[in-house]
Amino acid sequence: MRSSGAERRDRRRREGREAGLLAGMDVRTAAWRVLLDMEQGAPAQAALDAFLRASSLTAGGKGQCTELVYGCLRTELRLAFVLGRLLPHPEKLPRSCLLLLELAAYAMIFMESMPAYAVVDWAVGQARQCWGQRLAGVVNGVLRSLGRMLAEVRQREFYVEPCPSGGRKAAARAARMELSRWYAMPRWIVDVWCSSYGMEAAEALLARSFRRPWNCLRLNPEHAQADAVRAALLALAAEEDCIPLTGGSGFAFAPGKSPALLAGREVGDWVRQGAVSWQAAGSQAVLAALGCQSWRVPVWDACCGQGGKTAFLLERGVPVVLASDMHPGRLGRVRSECRRLGLSAPLVVLADMTQPPVRQWAGNVLLDVPCTGLGTLARRPDIRRHRAFAVLEEMRALQERILDAAWQVMAPGYELAYITCALDPQENEGQVAAFLARHQDAELLREWQTPHDHPWMEGMYGACLRKREG
Repeated sequence: MRSSGAERRDRRRREGREAGLLAGMDVRTAAWRVLLDMEQGAPAQAALDAFLRASSLTAGGKGQCTELVYGCLRTELRLAFVLGRLLPHPEKLPRSCLLLLELAAYAMIFMESMPAYAVVDWAVGQARQCWGQRLAGVVNGVLRSLGRMLAEVRQREFYVEPCPSGGRKAAARAARMELSRWYAMPRWIVDVWCSSYGMEAAEALLARSFRRPWNCLRLNPEHAQADAVRAALLALAAEEDCIPLTGGSGFAFAPGKSPALLAGREVGDWVRQGAVSWQAAGSQAVLAALGCQSWRVPVWDACCGQGGKTAFLLERGVPVVLASDMHPGRLGRVRSECRRLGLSAPLVVLADMTQPPVRQWAGNVLLDVPCTGLGTLARRPDIRRHRAFAVLEEMRALQERILDAAWQVMAPGYELAYITCALDPQENEGQVAAFLARHQDAELLREWQTPHDHPWMEGMYGACLRKREG
């Protein structure tokens, strides 16, 4: 057995080699490494954050690396179709080599800032170093062929299914397959949206999910310099790349247009000091639409996650006094967020909401329930990899149990806000309709959903229910 001292020396040598590798790494290699880490089971954002923290990339380099990683995930199915036309047997290549090809293909097709010849040279060099000359030749041949047909693969016609001869149903199947390829969406999601919303609305949702997401800053009105920061944000809102949300405390920015400075200081400084927070526009919009920010009775955030909605409400004077979640790692973020924002943290409880931690609750309840997340595919493209059709029934059943459990302990006269980031009627209006049929003491006060034709906001749904007295 080796001594602990020898093990420590080995670890230091490994860490030194890794640090040296990270220090000299370009953005394409960095993105490839993140994708490889994801293959080992790491969530996309966690893998990216961990890698970028350890790297010496510039701020611009980190931005490019992020675009490469998330771009590959968003377009993965389209890239696989393109490469399948250029490779006779792609499944015979090492998975890491396929990822290298997908990354290079994404850069060539979608990133004009990266010359195609430079991408090909980089990919061939990586292949030669990792697998030798034979696979380097394969990579070179595939990418040079792609370079000659770039104009073609950027056109939708490339992904059209040959005209079927099996009648209307066959034509509908072919049309859905074309949508799946062009928008890089798993076929089962295309089928759900087409069946639920119709072809036109489904295509609008697919297009929104394919685009790069907008980022959104939330102003903390309780911060000492909130007025100065608001003035700076309103000045930016004069530009079309910045859109203020209803209520005036959220400001959404087009991809690549998030500000570096506000009121003469870096945005990161304002975030650290609690003046602003990054929070998805849809999450802010649904709370405002349901009227949650006007609640003035005790509130229990019963599926609080990392506390984004808890913080939103506390900043606006809503008395959130209890926050619970079944994931301990998320709960730790609730307290740290409140400290950063200068807010009094609620009581934080580890609990599974199918078995509530209280017997009775005299106050309002916020339920941002677990869901398929199909409304967030632009921001969380790795969902396309990890979700399958079977998850729909699992989530619907879980949501029903959570709703019934929360309703049982909630006292009459109070309100419950039910929220999902799903695009599935059975998780949304269908779930609420079934709940109202089961509970005669429930009435629907308000209901809201991101419009299907909204060009960039996340797909959110919310319903506010009141428990009748007597």
